[in-house]
Amino acid sequence: MTRISLKKLVLSRMLASRSRLLSACSEGGRCSYYEIPAVPLVARNWSSRLPDELAELGTELEATRQPCCELRDVRLVGANAVALLPEGRFLIESAGSSLDSLALSVSKRDICRGLRPRNTPPPTTSVVVVNLAPLWSHGYFHWLVEVLPQLFYFAEQFDEEYGAGHFKVIISHRGGHFVRESLRILGVPSDRISEWTPGSYDSVSRYALLPFPRTERWISARPYDWLRRTMLRELGLDPSVAPTKMYYISRQGARARAVGNEDALLPILDRYGIEVLRSEEYSFAAQVEMFSQARLIVGPHGAGLANMIWGGSMSVIELFGDTRVHCYYTLANALGHRYECVQGREEHGLISVDPSRLEAALERHLRHEDRGGSPGRGVH
Repeated sequence: MTRISLKKLVLSRMLASRSRLLSACSEGGRCSYYEIPAVPLVARNWSSRLPDELAELGTELEATRQPCCELRDVRLVGANAVALLPEGRFLIESAGSSLDSLALSVSKRDICRGLRPRNTPPPTTSVVVVNLAPLWSHGYFHWLVEVLPQLFYFAEQFDEEYGAGHFKVIISHRGGHFVRESLRILGVPSDRISEWTPGSYDSVSRYALLPFPRTERWISARPYDWLRRTMLRELGLDPSVAPTKMYYISRQGARARAVGNEDALLPILDRYGIEVLRSEEYSFAAQVEMFSQARLIVGPHGAGLANMIWGGSMSVIELFGDTRVHCYYTLANALGHRYECVQGREEHGLISVDPSRLEAALERHLRHEDRGGSPGRGVH
């Protein structure tokens, strides 16, 4: 048995059961549930044949019911401020609802802390604590798609604390400029933000357990719609303006998944009036503004495609090499965007795309728009 397998086995026996979680929620005095409906996955897919990695998801993502509640006397441990209940049970819901994520987030020392729950430091704050530092939260995609939208649930269920600034947000010490910039735009005061470093150990008297907007099994559009509306309002942008821009998101210079034959694609992109950009060269606010005006985005699989969140009516064309993942496929479906993937080849970490296949995909989407077709954001 490998070391990580042994750790997962130990952790599986230290998880708080669903009934214990519900009991802890009732003890906190504030608990509600969000009904997340199933999301159809085929209605807006334009690919002639989905890759097996996407097709295996079936025709829809499952419906689920997730708690949003306040917990009392919680300890935070590990590399990502994982929650421990007073008796030493880990809350897998605080680590992305995945045993793999939990195993990567805690150390042997953290497990020992769970096994010895009496050695607990006194609480360091009396305000509600919101953990926005789960595994990978320092990355743009994970921050934007899986973490930041959690504030929707906090704003709804903890509206008094949110409005008065009586809370503390924990973020990863590795987060990029976009982390603090996005929180600032949402009105989170800088003195309400605390960076978490691996090895930290803290005790809080009030902890907000918030649902994740997306996992491997479900996705909800409501947090993304709230995030888009709030961001555009705070930046003075009109969400009703018809989108006109078309962008190709380049990954030239990236360590992986750059398009090796991008020079062969540039004449096609130029002919259709598609602007080439590298999203990481822009501030977070600039990216929100740019992609809120986009009617079509194209690019290899990468964090820049997460900016589809800001568009209200959009086509998304994702370029793949040999490795294909479904995160943008499910996100586009939840948001009501049209989606298509173009499969290429991959060699030495670079993607090679057939220019004729890309042009055919562009023709399909733009011809549909010329006929008056328009996708729209759904609410799930």
